[in-house]
Formats: sequence, C-alpha cells, structure tokens
Amino acid sequence: MVWLKNISLFTKIMTGISIAGIIVTAWFVPLKIVILFFPLALVTFAYSIPLLKVKDKKKRLREIFLIKITTVALVWSFATVTFPLVESVRIY
Repeated sequence: MVWLKNISLFTKIMTGISIAGIIVTAWFVPLKIVILFFPLALVTFAYSIPLLKVKDKKKRLREIFLIKITTVALVWSFATVTFPLVESVRIY
C-alpha cells in the first residue's frame, strides 16, 4: 500500500465522491442491470489491476497481447448495446 501514500488528497477526495455516487446510483438502477454490470466490473478490474499470472509474473489484461483491444471492445459493446436493449424491453 505504499502507492496509496503517493496519491494526492484531491485524488482521494474525488475517489471517495465517485464511490459514493456509484452507491447512490446503484440504488436507483434495476437489479437486472446491476447483475449485468457485475461481469463488466470484474473485467474492468482485471484490466487495471495485475491479477493474472503469466510466466510467474502477475500481469494486467492490458499487458497481454491482443487481450487489450478485445477487452475494450467487449466492455464497450456490451455497455452500449446490451444495457439499452435490456432497459428498452423493461420500459415497454
């Protein structure tokens, strides 16, 4: 957690505000959307944080050849197609 000491106070405050905003927003979003969002959150987390072991070294998804563009395309297309589709079906 040494990297946490190097983060400025402004960044910590903005992160806290963002987390609070996510919690408040999630309260008003239908459960179906939250459940669909969860896998995307996991993929995004794995994209940013080194979780995968490749040759005895932890790597992020974005550091693995051809996975970066595939991950970005998957998350982007899922968020821009699936969420509106599910929401439009719910309204009508």
